[in-house]
Amino acid sequence: MEPVNEEDYALVRQFVVLDKVIPLIGKNQQDIQESSHLFKRLYGAAAYLMQQEAGKEMQSVRLAMNRQKIRILGNETVKDTVCVRFMCRGQEQKMEISRQQMKEEVGSKLGSLMNVLLGRVKET
Repeated sequence: MEPVNEEDYALVRQFVVLDKVIPLIGKNQQDIQESSHLFKRLYGAAAYLMQQEAGKEMQSVRLAMNRQKIRILGNETVKDTVCVRFMCRGQEQKMEISRQQMKEEVGSKLGSLMNVLLGRVKET
């Protein structure tokens, strides 16, 4: 049986970050739609496109996890740490991510999704 490697941990980390990002974008999209902001249609459309892109990334991560035989068992927040339990090729593993690190990675992912969106705007 192949041991767990850095690529496996990176896939789990990507999954956990995207799992936080997608609902965050959805909530902000809903807040935008309910607002009386002048540019709500523009901001709502941008949030929609970002959510679509994040969904595509999540699908890609899930496929890679399936190929590597990785399955998330669950995660919980204990104090200021997100603890993720997962199975990797028949071995149960645990990974911890600090809340601060999670915030930074979620922010970074949102930034990269915005850059993808801006790239699409520049192409048109």
